[in-house]
Amino acid sequence: PPAPPTEYFQFHVGGYDPANLLGPNVDAPALEGYIGCVRGLKIGAQLIDLADINERNIAP
Repeated sequence: PPAPPTEYFQFHVGGYDPANLLGPNVDAPALEGYIGCVRGLKIGAQLIDLADINERNIAP
C-alpha cells in the first residue's frame, strides 16, 4: 500500500488529489497514474459488497 495501515484510510472514487492526501510520506514515490479498485466496504458490522451489487444490477 502507499501508506502504512491505519484505523482508516482516505480514498477518492474516480481518482485521488495528491495535494490533499493525509500525511503523505515525503520519501514515498509519487503515485503518478495510480489506478485501483474498490470491491466493497465494511462500515461497522455492515458489509457492502459492491461486486455483488454490480452482478445483481446487470441488465439481461
